[in-house]
Amino acid sequence: MPSLSNLDPELQFVLIKGEPGTRKSTMALSYPGRQFWGSYDRKMQGIILPFKLWKLPADHVDYEDYQDWTNFRKKLEGFRASCPYNTIVVDSVTSMADMTLREILKDKGAGKTVGQIRVNTYEDFNGESSAIAEMIALLKDIQGYHNSVGKKITIILIAHVGARVVLLRRPG
Repeated sequence: MPSLSNLDPELQFVLIKGEPGTRKSTMALSYPGRQFWGSYDRKMQGIILPFKLWKLPADHVDYEDYQDWTNFRKKLEGFRASCPYNTIVVDSVTSMADMTLREILKDKGAGKTVGQIRVNTYEDFNGESSAIAEMIALLKDIQGYHNSVGKKITIILIAHVGARVVLLRRPG
């Protein structure tokens, strides 16, 4: 039976969750080694200041902006066998889920509309959850395979705290 003494504390799969503007991305940038960022928030300029202050090498961060799940999935599938990075960052899982829902709407054509706006229907339920589950499985495969051949890859998922809906009751 395995025990915790057999595990490598440097092998990390991290979720950083918080309100916008709380420097989640800066925290991810602080991890050592070359990094690949799957950028869904399209705000990489937010890490330029700490990048320069910390005098990181120019090749420390590579990134691609994504607007769908399909292209990011292809990128991750490529990393299963060959990954030149020490850290993979997904910024953010929240925006990735939103864009996955938009990809579903785009792929299904006209679908149901409210006014002039296409909306998801019951059949789309859990589409984004399925993409997130597949992403996590791919990231675990990447980390597990590369760890088995002696390369440590840290995985960082960044997420935003969800909006709260407040229902007000009429007095009386």
